[in-house]
Amino acid sequence: MGLGALFSGSSALNAGEFYLGLGLFLLKAAFFLAVVAGLLRDNIAAYILTGFLSSALTRALALLDQPAATYQAHGVVLLVVTVLAVGGLWWQARRQEPATAR
Repeated sequence: MGLGALFSGSSALNAGEFYLGLGLFLLKAAFFLAVVAGLLRDNIAAYILTGFLSSALTRALALLDQPAATYQAHGVVLLVVTVLAVGGLWWQARRQEPATAR
């Protein structure tokens, strides 16, 4: 966390940009800690799924921001594959739950 805070404003041109970058980093870190503490708890599969979603969504949004239609199509395909993977895992988990838990 210390290195993230240190490098958060590395491309800043003035103090205001540095503090904005630092504040955004701290906000993201607080959100991440709240998600880990409140939602994931002791579920290792949830940690792996969160890492997958974070990586896939970040890359898909970066591809969708590109001006070339080919890259945008790749971003859409990545989003669809991600939704299908998560939906498949959710559907399989719902099927394996005991009937009394519903």
